[in-house]
Amino acid sequence: MTSVPETPVRPAAVPGDALVLAKRPLRDDVVLEETSRYADDMWVLTPAWLRADRKLFRLDFTVLPTPLVDVTKHLFYALLTQDMPPGELPLAIESIRTYYGCVRRFLLWVHACGRTLGQVTGEDLDDYHREVTFLRLSGTATRCHRRAVRMLWVYRTGCLITSGRTRCAVRPGRHGRVLTAEPLARTSPTESPSRSWARC
Repeated sequence: MTSVPETPVRPAAVPGDALVLAKRPLRDDVVLEETSRYADDMWVLTPAWLRADRKLFRLDFTVLPTPLVDVTKHLFYALLTQDMPPGELPLAIESIRTYYGCVRRFLLWVHACGRTLGQVTGEDLDDYHREVTFLRLSGTATRCHRRAVRMLWVYRTGCLITSGRTRCAVRPGRHGRVLTAEPLARTSPTESPSRSWARC
């Protein structure tokens, strides 16, 4: 069978004045128009924290390498607006904040390795998995770091990641279950990108 490479579909640009919490329930004392917008360097999520305690939840994009800010904003805008690929469930605000920390750690690691996301290999993911394992985190925290990496592949079309011929998968490895990049060798020409995401 002839291999058909995955063709990345560039999403429509998100307007800079788009309200990132527009599809989230907000506290009674919050005015939607005064909340964070897509172009902001920091998105404050606290207005969507509906519990009695007023925790400060924010996504600070100034701590990321400049080349990786756009991909991160696309991912978390999709999570906040619940623009989910098939098979993905909406996340609560506190979970989005937690995953941001995990995604940030991975992106800083990728940047330190001198790579773009589209250049990340299965060997790179094995190396990152070992690094996370050596942190001796709880099982829940380790799974959170693994899923954060997976999100970047599941949402890769919406996040402008042009990984070309790879998808992510979870397979057994020397250090437990490991995320790897695998070739899309048998993608049907009629298969939609969203269906490919659901396999990740």
